[in-house]
Amino acid sequence: MRRSRVSIGLILALSAVAFVAGPVAAASTTPLGKNLVKNPSAELGAASKYGDGVTVPDWETISDSNFTVVKYGTLGGPTKAQGAANGGKKYFWTGHYDSVYNACDDAIQNIKINGLNSQIDAHNLNVTLSAWVGAYYSTDLARVTLTFGDDSNNFISSIRVGAHGPTSNFAHPSVTVKVPKHTRQVTVHLYDAGTSDSCLAFFDKISVELSQA
Repeated sequence: MRRSRVSIGLILALSAVAFVAGPVAAASTTPLGKNLVKNPSAELGAASKYGDGVTVPDWETISDSNFTVVKYGTLGGPTKAQGAANGGKKYFWTGHYDSVYNACDDAIQNIKINGLNSQIDAHNLNVTLSAWVGAYYSTDLARVTLTFGDDSNNFISSIRVGAHGPTSNFAHPSVTVKVPKHTRQVTVHLYDAGTSDSCLAFFDKISVELSQA
């Protein structure tokens, strides 16, 4: 089994000292019934014409990552008709196989949850993870994992959705669970969990939504 280039357990929170003239505004309460993922459909930023890696706004990739964004129908990939319903013009792709790291590249996004500690710890909140995912070969497995972390992003548990190939048509899996006690942040991870070096896993319309249990 290939190791992902981005390990959730090794993500380091960056901190900085800032000097401000006035008081620091308190973080607003995380809303319910709203997708918390930023740039969930790959519509922000540039698209690649040749499958090379690009900077993906709001998602963390390694600086030389091959993880990329392409337009539907580019490079023989999924067409608009095969993609996500109302998915826009572009989608995420794990990109060309990385021969340096011997892995398909991936992307992560961390989401802080504010003002809901008491509801979470009383098991009164659900979270729904859903995504449009596709994989070209049977050896490809497009997977989206949602990892629950505490204040320091220590691992609590995780859930995931995904789709095997062979098909270019996107599937739309979804899973709903209670938010685990002590959760204060979650991390979304897009990657190819397959068994080959083809790296033909596609993603669109990633969604993480909180609701009353």
